[in-house]
Amino acid sequence: MLKLPVLYYHHICEPPDGTRSPSVYMETHRFAAQLRLLRRLGYQSISLDEFCDCVETGRQPVGRRVLITFDDGHEDNYINALPLLKEYGFTATIFVAAGLIGKRFRFNHTVDPQGDPLMTEKQIRDWLQQGMEIQSHGLNHGNLAQMPEDEVRRELTESRTILENVTGKPIRYFCYPFGSFRPSTLTLVEAAGYRAAFSTIRGKTHSWDERFCFCRIPVHHESSLFKVWQHLWIKSYARSKKRQHALMDSRP
Repeated sequence: MLKLPVLYYHHICEPPDGTRSPSVYMETHRFAAQLRLLRRLGYQSISLDEFCDCVETGRQPVGRRVLITFDDGHEDNYINALPLLKEYGFTATIFVAAGLIGKRFRFNHTVDPQGDPLMTEKQIRDWLQQGMEIQSHGLNHGNLAQMPEDEVRRELTESRTILENVTGKPIRYFCYPFGSFRPSTLTLVEAAGYRAAFSTIRGKTHSWDERFCFCRIPVHHESSLFKVWQHLWIKSYARSKKRQHALMDSRP
């Protein structure tokens, strides 16, 4: 069992007036303060491969480690988050909706009628050149729990093909859009050849039998530095872990 925080964000920018979901936004100055806190507490980044190697083998990483992730591939991750990650010495992974690269898309929280801008292929490649990671968030940010299995397979395989063509790197990890999936989806992700997948179920302990439903910790717009510290050090997430295990026990 590995105890290690996997943080996740969406936007790194001011919440626009009128958004229905301010929690998916994080102001740039508050993100910077959180990175400073992590550095002050002695945390260093860990890559996805290193994280999974530690979970699989039971080996504890040296020192305090954190895995920072972003969902969707918003352009503000590249514009606002990347310089701060570099400044404070952290790396991060963006789970990209591969069919939306370079486009504008209306998410549930979007205010702009034209949609939110997503990262371009050029920005994705530069993100990688700066030492960051890119992995799959499906094709078009669809709700996998509401899709027939053939469509889920397409989301899994075509998104990986697109991202491998864009990045020139193997795509081995998946993140569920909306955090939504059925127990059978875990089997489809494994069959598609992914090494692991990440959910929105809260938690910071990980075992290898949970590898297609790894837990993460959301960092919300309204989260104070003290609350972030609580997430890292105090909260146990026992109730969420029960939900995770119930889902895995229902897997066909």
